[in-house]
Amino acid sequence: MRRTKKQILMIMTIVIAVLTMMPNTAEAASKNPLTVSVNAKKLAVKKSAQLKVKYGKKNVTKKAKYKTSSKKIATVSKYGKIVAKKAGKVTITVKYKNKTRKVKLTIVKPPVKKQQITSSVIKITADKGTHVQISDPKIVVNAMKRLTGPEALIACGNYYNSVLEKATAKGEKWVYSNSNKYVLQGGTFDQMLKGKLRGGNCGSIANWAFRDMGVISSNHGFYGDSTGSIRHYHTGTLTVKEEFDKNCIIINGDKKSFGTLMKEGKIKTGDVIIGKSHTFIYRGNGTVFASGHDAKWHTDKSVETDDPKKAVFETWVRTYQGTSNERFKVYYIIRLKNSFVPEYYRSKNGKLVKNK
Repeated sequence: MRRTKKQILMIMTIVIAVLTMMPNTAEAASKNPLTVSVNAKKLAVKKSAQLKVKYGKKNVTKKAKYKTSSKKIATVSKYGKIVAKKAGKVTITVKYKNKTRKVKLTIVKPPVKKQQITSSVIKITADKGTHVQISDPKIVVNAMKRLTGPEALIACGNYYNSVLEKATAKGEKWVYSNSNKYVLQGGTFDQMLKGKLRGGNCGSIANWAFRDMGVISSNHGFYGDSTGSIRHYHTGTLTVKEEFDKNCIIINGDKKSFGTLMKEGKIKTGDVIIGKSHTFIYRGNGTVFASGHDAKWHTDKSVETDDPKKAVFETWVRTYQGTSNERFKVYYIIRLKNSFVPEYYRSKNGKLVKNK
C-alpha cells in the first residue's frame, strides 16, 4: 500500500513537472507579432504599391483593415493596395484584431522625361543637339519646337484625313470631283468644308497644305497635268513658279516608277509626286496621302458629282505597295527646301498654329 502511494505520488509529481514545462498556447498566441511589409516605401505619383500583412505565420492581408493619413497624398484599398496621388509624406495604419502597425511612405513627383512635342499623330522626342529624329513619319524636326516643312505638311494632311474619316463614320459622303460646281477646287480646306458638297481630288491635300503653310498664295494652285508637267509651274499661267523656286526644289523623276525611286532611296517623307494627270504625297513609313482615285473609295450612284465613277471616299491614307501608285511613272518631285520655315501648320484639333 505504501509502495502504491509512493508510485502515485511520483507519477503526479512527473505530470505536474511536465505541465509546468509546457507553454501556455493562449499566452503564446497573444504574443504573435503583426508584421507589415510593403514592396516600395518611396512611390512616384500615379504609381502603386502592395502591403503584405502577417499575423504570426498567417497571411491576413485581405482580413486586415487599412487607413491613410491623407487621401490627397495616397489612397489605400481594403486589400492593401496603395496608390500615390500627390507628392508628400503619408502614413498607412494597419489593424488586425487588437494589433496595430503603421507604415510611412514618401510620395514623389514623377521623373522628368525628355521633352515631347506632339503635332497631329506625330510624336517627337527632343534630345540634346539641334535636331532630333521623329518616329512616325521618319523626318527631322529642330528642337526649338519650330516645325520643318515636311513635318508641317504631314501634320496638315493627317488633320484633313481625320476630318474625312470622322465625317464618313457619321454617314457623310465626300466625293471625288474636278469641278467647282460640286466641290470647291481652290481656297483652303476650311473653305471647302463650307460647301454644300465635300470632297476633293488627287491634288487637293498638297494644295490645301501648301496654302496653309504659306508655300503658295491662297488663290494659287498646281497639279500634274496630262503631259506630266507641273501645271502653273511649267505650263499655264506660271503663278506658282516664283513661289516654288523660293520654297521648293523641283527634282526630275526620269519617268521611273514610284516603287523604283523608293528602292533607290530617292523619295523623302513630304515629297509631292507629280506625273501624268496625277498628284500624291509620300507620307512616310510606306504610306501616301492619296485623295484621288488612288484613295480608298466606293461607288455610290446617288451622289452628285462630275466623276463618272461616282467615287465616295473612305480614307485618304494608304500604303503604296501593291497599288497603282507603286507603278506610277514619276515625272517630277516637289520637295520643300530645308531653308523653308512654314508660317503655319495644323494642330490635332485643326487650328492653324503659327510656327514660331
